[in-house]
Amino acid sequence: MFSTRYLSIHDYCLRSLSDILEHHYGTKSGDQCNRMLDKLIAAEIAIDRIAEPDDIETVHFRNLRNAWYHEYALQRTPTEAMAWRIVQAYYTVLCSLSAMVRSHVENITKPSHRKMLRLYMDYFLCHSIRRKLLFPPTNIYLSNDLVGAEDTSNPYWLKRYDRIKHGLEWARKWPYLEGVEVFAVPHYLLALREWVNYEDAYLFFMLYGPNPRERLVRSLNGITASYLTEAEYYLIQRYGWGAVNLQFTTFAYHLKDKQRSSSPELENRFDVYARVLG
Repeated sequence: MFSTRYLSIHDYCLRSLSDILEHHYGTKSGDQCNRMLDKLIAAEIAIDRIAEPDDIETVHFRNLRNAWYHEYALQRTPTEAMAWRIVQAYYTVLCSLSAMVRSHVENITKPSHRKMLRLYMDYFLCHSIRRKLLFPPTNIYLSNDLVGAEDTSNPYWLKRYDRIKHGLEWARKWPYLEGVEVFAVPHYLLALREWVNYEDAYLFFMLYGPNPRERLVRSLNGITASYLTEAEYYLIQRYGWGAVNLQFTTFAYHLKDKQRSSSPELENRFDVYARVLG
């Protein structure tokens, strides 16, 4: 039961996403952020600059702060409640890409998860220019076939992309996503969240031993960090370092001074941004 419903689909898919991330960006969070920034800067994609108003409560920045909150919750959810980590990972990714979309479309009528994912596809993943700001594995999507796969002449990487494709094909069958034509990693995480919430959460009590748990933790951490880095970089380029750093310092102040806590993952990324982009 656990093997057929989790290991044979989701463990393979999530592990393959993690393998691709570590292949391109390394295994440590600081190294990953540095290497992603190197690629983003080297892409030399012009991002329209907008003067940010004095109001820090703009909808795109609220979405960004929500992404930070969900990342914080993800990192502090115990591994005994691993299913809830999947839920937090999905919302971290959703809010990250929502921040990017909302920087272009502030007023979205009747917003929904499906609509936000569709707008992300339109404005970024399938956009002829902005797509170049996305790198493996966030640039992968499934239409008639898998788009964005690299190094497929190598059997090792071909197998990993096949496993990702299998995961996206599983998401395509999910009832909530009926009618969606193009599937990407956020669609997969949405379907995985639905499955975890409503069908098989108790299966995660069967994550016996350290290896399945460690693989899942590693995968979720890497996936969320990649979407956050792309969103943070995009908003820094669009609104300026000062505007985004103000969001970070405000968030960190409430977390540290009011909650007596911290978010090391977020702080590490902003140390990199301050050095490279500040």
